[in-house]
Amino acid sequence: MATSTEDKPAQKTSDKSELAWVSHSSDEANRYDSSAVFSPYYSEGLKEKFMRKTRENPFVPIGCLLTAAVLSYGLWNFRTGNMKRSQTMMRLRIGAQGFTIVALIVGLGMSSMSNKSTAPVHK
Repeated sequence: MATSTEDKPAQKTSDKSELAWVSHSSDEANRYDSSAVFSPYYSEGLKEKFMRKTRENPFVPIGCLLTAAVLSYGLWNFRTGNMKRSQTMMRLRIGAQGFTIVALIVGLGMSSMSNKSTAPVHK
């Protein structure tokens, strides 16, 4: 059975006018004021964000530094052959990691509670 061009569905040729709604002009992009749309932290850099988060929940960076310090000291003791102290430091590292996780969860909970108290109530 021979197929003819009549049996095949007609294919549309893509026309740029069909996709004109997709393109954005620079006038449309500049029409919106980004400061009205985004939060006040939109333009903050990495350092500013780190400092803000540290002020909001200072125990998380303290826990991270404590974990890193205990881990480093434990690895140094392992390398020098002081196995008893190395084992103690690894156990303390677990405690420091637990402290960091608890601090993170408590900070998130406090942040969530403060956001609920300041959020407008919709009726």
